[in-house]
Amino acid sequence: MNTEQLYQLTIDLPALEDYFHPSEPSRKPLYVVKNDVVESDLKLTKFGEPVKFVTLEEIEDSENPYFEFSSVEIGEDVATVSFRYPVEGIRGKVNFKYDGEWKVLSHELVETS
Repeated sequence: MNTEQLYQLTIDLPALEDYFHPSEPSRKPLYVVKNDVVESDLKLTKFGEPVKFVTLEEIEDSENPYFEFSSVEIGEDVATVSFRYPVEGIRGKVNFKYDGEWKVLSHELVETS
């Protein structure tokens, strides 16, 4: 199964658009944390440019906001991707169904601060 498609659909979730603020210079490119969930060789794009993958240590030393995928669970024809976007104080998860391609079934966003 293609996790890249799941991640792309997650960052393109319409409910997240109001949180990204692409007109602010520090928000482009979108920084995504490399961790146990994300391989850095993914080809993701946001705001018409490639996503930049960084370690948590690298990004915490900068002033740049970052997006972090915290877990991905993939079943036979369903998947759930959890994430957080600390600069906006949100976390959430997206549930997917596979029917020839991944489609968003539902999502949940929680403001944490």
